[in-house]
Amino acid sequence: MVRVAVTAPSAAELRENSRHMIAELRRRLDALEKTYGIPSEHVRQAVRDGRLEDTHETCTWVILWESYVAATRVEPARLE
Repeated sequence: MVRVAVTAPSAAELRENSRHMIAELRRRLDALEKTYGIPSEHVRQAVRDGRLEDTHETCTWVILWESYVAATRVEPARLE
C-alpha cells in the first residue's frame, strides 16, 4: 500500500478555484445564450412553452445555470 500525504488547499487556492469554475460556467452559459437567443434564467420556461426542445443539451444548460447560481451565492468564507 502506498501512502500519500494530502494537504488541504489554502483559502486562496479555494477562492481561485471558485473564480475559475464560475468563469467557466459563465463562458458555457454565454455560448448557449448566444446560440439560442434565450437568457439562461428562462431556459426552463422556454422548454415548458415549447420554444426549446427537452434535449440533453437543454438539460445540461439547466444544470449549468443551477450550478452557476449556487456558486455565485456561496459566501467565500464558507469555502474555507
